[in-house]
Amino acid sequence: MQRFPNNVHILLEIAKVETIIGKNEEAIMNFEKARLIDPNIMTYMDEYAILLKLKSDYTKLNKLVHDMLHIDPARPETCIALAAFWERKDERKALTYAEKSLRVDDRHITGYIMKCPPALSYSGNVAMKYTSMLGGWWAYCLLMFFKGNLHLSLNRPDLAVTDFRGAQELRADLRSYQGLWILFSGLVRAYLALSKCKDALFTAREAMKVMHQSAKALKLVGDVHAISSSGREKARKFYESAIRLEPGFLGAALALADLHVAEGRNKEAVLLLERYLRQWADDSLHIKLAQVFAATSLLSDALSHYQSALRINPHNEAAKKGLERLEKQMKGVDPDAPEDEDENEADDVDGDQDDAELL
Repeated sequence: MQRFPNNVHILLEIAKVETIIGKNEEAIMNFEKARLIDPNIMTYMDEYAILLKLKSDYTKLNKLVHDMLHIDPARPETCIALAAFWERKDERKALTYAEKSLRVDDRHITGYIMKCPPALSYSGNVAMKYTSMLGGWWAYCLLMFFKGNLHLSLNRPDLAVTDFRGAQELRADLRSYQGLWILFSGLVRAYLALSKCKDALFTAREAMKVMHQSAKALKLVGDVHAISSSGREKARKFYESAIRLEPGFLGAALALADLHVAEGRNKEAVLLLERYLRQWADDSLHIKLAQVFAATSLLSDALSHYQSALRINPHNEAAKKGLERLEKQMKGVDPDAPEDEDENEADDVDGDQDDAELL
């Protein structure tokens, strides 16, 4: 990079690797640098879009989708970016765009797609065609992860299982290690949503075998045990093992904090989260602390942490919703009370706007 600081290809490849290893902020910065050098770049922009969605930065995501639609609306990257954009407002529309990305290839990929309403199912041939189109197994994982999550949101965990398993059938390599974690995680959530705890546990243990010495795999097994009150002690041991293996793994710390709260150990949850906050200024830690404080009626402390989370990430939707709920509580208003009908009607009208109007 020092010899070729403005090389778009190198910037994109660095961002790609950073995405795979979970350095999302660094990846976003390098994707943005690449776009400044070449505003018409489309390579990996679908992955950039998903990173922006994960960060809840819908302002930048809106701008990205707008630019991609003007550059080439027929590219699969544009369809996936649109799916990321629409997931918050209209999950079925998002799913439509995710499926459309498989039907825009000049090599007649549609002929390989077997339609299975209300969603598409995929054969091995479709998977291989799609990977050649978007650049490898990881890109296919992204799409299947996205579709699987959409199906979970639409209360169709059965279809989510199909999505995650479809990608898992492909042969994994080192470059797809993060993709493996994404798929195992999605598959476990889908099985749990179907109340298939044995299948979820089998899948989590399978992740441990495939992903040797992985804190994420240990956490996944803990997640399954944490579902039942009888399994919480086992869950605690798996979460603590994950933290010992990877002390910086915030996912395990947050899960352990949730477990403490579920068993009435709010003080232990607060101490754990505050210990992590001394090392990592992370918005998710502030949100979790705010939730614990709100649950114990320490509303001013909860307010402080929601505000801290929004200072770190002004686009964090969970923090915005939590703060809105907390402010109602502080005013003595029931946060679960239904909204006025007029407001609901306005929301419905807004949800029906066309892409052009929103963008």
